[in-house]
Amino acid sequence: VAEMLVDRWGLASRKVVVVDEWIDVDGWIDVDERIESRARRRSVGRRPRVLAVGALRHRKGSARFVDLMSMLAAHPSRPLGTWMGGAESSVEAQELRSDIARSVDPDSLELIADRPDPGEVVASADVFVSTAIEDPYPLTVLEAAAAGVPVVGFDSGGIREVLDAVDQADALVPVDDVIGLAGVVGRLLDDPEERARRGRRLSDWVRRTHTSEQLAPRWWDAVTG
Repeated sequence: VAEMLVDRWGLASRKVVVVDEWIDVDGWIDVDERIESRARRRSVGRRPRVLAVGALRHRKGSARFVDLMSMLAAHPSRPLGTWMGGAESSVEAQELRSDIARSVDPDSLELIADRPDPGEVVASADVFVSTAIEDPYPLTVLEAAAAGVPVVGFDSGGIREVLDAVDQADALVPVDDVIGLAGVVGRLLDDPEERARRGRRLSDWVRRTHTSEQLAPRWWDAVTG
């Protein structure tokens, strides 16, 4: 957006200030407790959750998430895919359910509606996936990272900035490379310790750099000049 404003619209670069999205994590999630909870679920044979969040729109890639879970169906852990977002009664949800019925065991993929406070669902995930084909700076990626959930996805938009910052860009694949994405997710499902390591590093980074305490003052300074 900043490049567009300067290069296409001709605004002076000194008048364009970029401030990343931020989240408020104060008292929200105990990361160590959540990571231990995931380990306990694994020890009793609970299926790991692969989560994606977004409106049921083409740019968010919900159909690609269905393809991803179809490819992961043979994984030994039998992961449960969860797509959170959109209205359960919408036309888009009905179309996606038809795709699921044709492509995936219905018990392996669930759709849940938008929630006012999605934090609990996000924190329950074992792997967070972004199948968006375009997303300037995904807030849900920050929320998953803050909760200590490892993040993978298509290399589109601001997700690269997040993962570059913690040396985890190897979790990105080109847009529409569902086979490559399934490989990344599958390797993380095979390695709980690596999931915990990545999740902790992401959480530490978000809490250090992308909370309201750090970024809201920068936004206010930019607005007030």
